[in-house]
Amino acid sequence: MAITPMPTKNKDWGFWGTARVSEYDVEMTWDTVSRWLADRLNLTALQVRDTLDSRLGRHLCDDLSSIDRGPRSPAVINTHLDRRLSKGNWKRQFQQLAR
Repeated sequence: MAITPMPTKNKDWGFWGTARVSEYDVEMTWDTVSRWLADRLNLTALQVRDTLDSRLGRHLCDDLSSIDRGPRSPAVINTHLDRRLSKGNWKRQFQQLAR
């Protein structure tokens, strides 16, 4: 599902705040992860924004730190998240938490 990512309502915490503190390219990582969540997990733009603004979004951003040399491009982020998605029941668990 193609979406237009919604802006964060939580610039101090959640995904956005964690990306900022981690010195990631916040807008690029937010946009990439938003589109990935919508596409791979069939979430609406509102569900994506609310998920990324939550504690779950903070944990998802923390997970990006395990990328060698960091989340430096959309392709690197998408590959990382696709690998995560292929592991066990990660997708089902994430969808349940996101809803």
